[in-house]
Amino acid sequence: MHQVADRVVVRQGRIVETGEVGAVFAAPAQEYTRRLLDAVPAPDPSTARRQRDGSAATALQRVGA
Repeated sequence: MHQVADRVVVRQGRIVETGEVGAVFAAPAQEYTRRLLDAVPAPDPSTARRQRDGSAATALQRVGA
């Protein structure tokens, strides 16, 4: 996600969330943003359970931020 936008999350042409990438990843305010982050595939499926713990560090690692 961070390769596409560095300040906003857009849904159906409307801005639904703004903020610095790290802040949005750490505490997404919108359900849509949380679902986007949850949809990032795990590079190693055996670690997928640990990655779904919701931690910002885990989400950032999944996308290489």
